[in-house]
Amino acid sequence: MRQRVRFGMEYMENGMSWRRMLGVAGSVASLGMTTQAMAAGAQSWTGFYAGLTGGYGLSRSNGTALPGDPNTDRLTGGLPVVSPLVAGADGSGWFAGALAGYNWQVDRRAIVGIEADLSAADLAGRGTTATPVFGGQNTGTFNASQRLRWFGTLRGRAGVLPSENLLLYATGGLAVGGIDHASSLILDPGQSNSIGLFGYGFGCGGIYGSTTCFAGDISRTAWGWAAGLGGEYRATQNVTLRFEYLYLDFGKTGYVLPAVHYTTPLASVLNASGDSRFNLFRLGASYRF
Repeated sequence: MRQRVRFGMEYMENGMSWRRMLGVAGSVASLGMTTQAMAAGAQSWTGFYAGLTGGYGLSRSNGTALPGDPNTDRLTGGLPVVSPLVAGADGSGWFAGALAGYNWQVDRRAIVGIEADLSAADLAGRGTTATPVFGGQNTGTFNASQRLRWFGTLRGRAGVLPSENLLLYATGGLAVGGIDHASSLILDPGQSNSIGLFGYGFGCGGIYGSTTCFAGDISRTAWGWAAGLGGEYRATQNVTLRFEYLYLDFGKTGYVLPAVHYTTPLASVLNASGDSRFNLFRLGASYRF
């Protein structure tokens, strides 16, 4: 009888011990899962975000003009009436705007996403070059200018997380912008001359009321591409700060420079073109929803 009682008591004590151990193990496992979930939540960059951006940019452009009719292409004294012209219209300026996007954190150290931005800008450049005119009988200057008034991009992003709060990424995609181009060929002060051939002609200088021989401009909405690199730091759970370099290339556009003054049936013309490239350095801040 005593053995049965002792055996029963030991059985009950052992059962209670096992239940205690299972309870403690369950608590530990539950705590571990909660800790992991919190850690995963703290590391996640997934979600929508929006913010502001602005910075400084450098513009790169070459303005060109070529003879556009038999008159300007004609040789006089061994030289064309108007030589092929090139002027660098490099410049700089500021810009500011807004951005929005979405990130997917695909694993602990990798992020992909998509981002769009739109900025007002004033990046302007101007260049001049000296040139002979009228077959070397006169001298003048060719002037070219460019201005970026606004731009926007739609880009993909892919990056790595060296640490929980630091994202390093590459980006690339489409770009669109509002760009102005203008060019002119101006005779140096105190000079005048004119020429006509095959019904085309032009004159410029004091006796014609203007030293400007040719002038023209164009405003366009240009499409191109964008690529860059950046870094983003998570200052709080929802706020990130960034630095980014972005290159924009809008290619080349052509337009006509008609003669300002002519007495022939047709005005002589120059065929002008300008390319548009920009290096942008910008800071930004965004909020993740």
